[in-house]
Amino acid sequence: MKAAFAIGWQILLISLGVVCQAQETAHLNFLVSDADGKEMPCRIHVRDSTGAAQFAEGMPSWKDHFVCPGKFVMELKPDEYSFQVERGPEFERVKGSFVAEKGKSITIHQRLHRLASMRGEGWFSGDLHVHRPAADVELLMAAEDLDYLPVIGWWNQPAPNASPLPEIDFATADGRIYSIGAGEDEREGGALLYIGLKQPLDLSVRSREFPSPMKFVNQARAGAAKVWIDIEKPFWWDVPVWLAVARPDSIGIAHNHMHRDGVLGNEAWGRPRDPDQYRGIHGNGHWTQQIYYHILNSGIQIPPSAGSASGVLPNPVGYNRVYVHLGQTECTRDNWFDALKAGKCFVTNGPLLRVRANGKYSGADIPFQAGETIALTIELDSNDPVSSLEVIHNGNVIKRISTDRIQHQTINTEFVLPGPGWFLVRAIADVRHTFRFASTAPWYVPREDGSEQVSQVSTQFFLDWLNERIERVKKNVQSTVERDLVLLWHYQARSFWQNRHRNANADLLPLRDGNWQQMRNRLRAALHCFNVNQTTQKVLSDLKQVGSRLALNRVVQPLVVLDVSINPESRVKVASRLGKLSLEQNRPQQFFVQIDNLAGITAALNLSAIDLALNPPGVAKWCSIEIVDDPFTSRYLSGETTEFKVVEITPHAAGIREVRIVGDAGQGTQDLGFRATTDVLIDVQPASTDNDSK
Repeated sequence: MKAAFAIGWQILLISLGVVCQAQETAHLNFLVSDADGKEMPCRIHVRDSTGAAQFAEGMPSWKDHFVCPGKFVMELKPDEYSFQVERGPEFERVKGSFVAEKGKSITIHQRLHRLASMRGEGWFSGDLHVHRPAADVELLMAAEDLDYLPVIGWWNQPAPNASPLPEIDFATADGRIYSIGAGEDEREGGALLYIGLKQPLDLSVRSREFPSPMKFVNQARAGAAKVWIDIEKPFWWDVPVWLAVARPDSIGIAHNHMHRDGVLGNEAWGRPRDPDQYRGIHGNGHWTQQIYYHILNSGIQIPPSAGSASGVLPNPVGYNRVYVHLGQTECTRDNWFDALKAGKCFVTNGPLLRVRANGKYSGADIPFQAGETIALTIELDSNDPVSSLEVIHNGNVIKRISTDRIQHQTINTEFVLPGPGWFLVRAIADVRHTFRFASTAPWYVPREDGSEQVSQVSTQFFLDWLNERIERVKKNVQSTVERDLVLLWHYQARSFWQNRHRNANADLLPLRDGNWQQMRNRLRAALHCFNVNQTTQKVLSDLKQVGSRLALNRVVQPLVVLDVSINPESRVKVASRLGKLSLEQNRPQQFFVQIDNLAGITAALNLSAIDLALNPPGVAKWCSIEIVDDPFTSRYLSGETTEFKVVEITPHAAGIREVRIVGDAGQGTQDLGFRATTDVLIDVQPASTDNDSK
């Protein structure tokens, strides 16, 4: 009896607590429907007067938002609140505000209106990078109006005893599809996404470098014929390796550094952009696209993809998405990826950009004919205003199409195709706080003989990148055995890029004066290695004014002390421009080496100093000389006819001595005369007082 009495009092106290709480809070009833009044799943952002996010109990939530099936209720403290309702890029955004008063009920009914019906046009969307719980996926997809989603179920995790999944593909009642069992290998070289494996890879690793990601690429390829491997973003350090030897299926140019409310301000541990060239909020986005354009210029046909990393980074599911065109074909995982592989797609985190060129969707070949006019049919819908569209040909904007910031329109226009290669269309929204854009995949334009076009400049871009990466691996991996196993793949990749560079058939520097701007940019970057003095300052200033390759060569001559020539048989000759070189003790001094490379080789250039006063002559221990090798200037030759490298000379003792500078542009080839020397008199002044005090 006493127990029953106590339980009764407990129930009464709980009830009174609920009543008191209800009297202290406001009750919100929220309904979201379509234009016909039917409940519509959607994403909700509710914030109080301080900007703090509020969440509805029982609804899947992440960071600053939650999703609901069309209605929800919340208990809120008295305050002023703002809200936003979204359902992917195909619906208009809705926002508003309300005041919550103690003990009062609030009812809000919002209708969402369509901007476009992409399914009706044969377009189906997907987000390839999602870390949300599989149990929430169906509601998340419906709330974001997303058609395909793989759930990342394993991520840098050991799985020695993992069992195969009986089924990985599922369909929802409203025709959406999702896959489970996808995974991610993310370490020092970057991140690869794996989709379509029934069994997780055993990502047991010794370090962020070992074993090479290629071990898992090969395991995945061997284990599933239809595994899809996505390079998660283009600026990861191992991208040149993966492009060369991993046969990736897609690459994410709408990636998780691009957020709904901002952009991550760096490239994480990937290859950093030049902050002077790629500035501000849009810098990361433009750097991402520039790398993708270099990939296409290198003759590699790979479609763009998109991923939000919801569940790790702040994005909602589907914020970054890729649409593929299936037409009347059923939306299955295989069909969806087949369309992506064919390049019939566009990526977006905002504008809806559907384009046909000469009646063909992206991914198609359009054979080059001189003076040919390409007809574009463009459909654009966007929540955000877009001032213009851009036609990009081989990485350059060749046409801007004004949209007058009209958010729903069909445009018919044309442009003259300048030459072979590729082209695409992109839209960048007029949004300041983040990088919001859309880009089609490319159309490919074979040369008149049917061959692909390969850029010398772009293949050199990846050779320089790869050589930087090799040096990073050497520093990161202490074990000789492990280092050699990792570098095996990098050396294979370097052979790939050297061969592609050797056989390039576009922007060939020896044939014309058209790429002095590229060399000027490299020289300006390399000058960061130099001590600041009157001569270097003048060269840097004059470089800004040059207007030709000839003028560029003339401007840098005051900083050139050595000439290296490599004849067509790859024999090296080194000559000094100065009979005597004046330096200061313990102070590194930088100069340019001018290289005339008639052989087009891409080996590393090495310089060393021999002390002629020794008997027999030996290594000059009082003086160090080396080619500078850093992110701005590589010691590896580019294969260009003329280029400049930075040499740094540091004397450790005062006095006048003669040294023999030895040049070497290859290993194990000295028997072919692939080596040369020049004698230089070096006058070293004692270290100054100012220098000693530093």
